[in-house]
Amino acid sequence: MALSASLTHRRADIAFASVLILAAGMLYQEAGHFSSTGAAFPRVLTVLLAVCALVIIVREIKFPAEAERPLFAQPARVVMGFLLMFAYITAMDAIGYVLASVIFGLGIPWLFGYRHWRLSLPVVLGTLCFILVVFRLLLERPLPSGVITALLEPLL
Repeated sequence: MALSASLTHRRADIAFASVLILAAGMLYQEAGHFSSTGAAFPRVLTVLLAVCALVIIVREIKFPAEAERPLFAQPARVVMGFLLMFAYITAMDAIGYVLASVIFGLGIPWLFGYRHWRLSLPVVLGTLCFILVVFRLLLERPLPSGVITALLEPLL
């Protein structure tokens, strides 16, 4: 589907949610190749993904927005978002997950005009702490390491 002025948020939400449901089904099936204990967590996540996508589809069909808005009203922000996501993924290898996530988590809202640091900083740091606890302690899975991760190693 080519991007055009007729592509609206509603159509894009329904299409993207449909793709998420298909991806969740494929990933659920792929998780079946894991051991029974190893497959449980990915399967729970894929079911949650499919349920959330279904909720989006139902919401868009039952409660459509009163005024259809074009999806790309500000194409420069869309391009900037993709470039920043690419930079984030690239930075993870260079400086590690924690530092890249702090910079990205604080930088994206700031670049798009959100200037409430007193809210942004604790949200970003709290989310990172939660992710570190889940992956390092509960799932025992490493995240890309860097300078900050080396300093946090004794705490985890």
